[in-house]
Amino acid sequence: MDVNTLQAALPAVRLLNVYGPTETNVCTFHEINPALKPEEEVPIGRVLPGAERC
Repeated sequence: MDVNTLQAALPAVRLLNVYGPTETNVCTFHEINPALKPEEEVPIGRVLPGAERC
């Protein structure tokens, strides 16, 4: 199932791409909205709010 199919099936759900290495607490996110074009990749996104660099 691709992202656009999932969004069409569940229009009221926020779809997030969340990424982060398991050995750290630093994660990034990107809200997928609106639907992507077939040639587009889902971005990793920006750092979660409240995260700090140590």
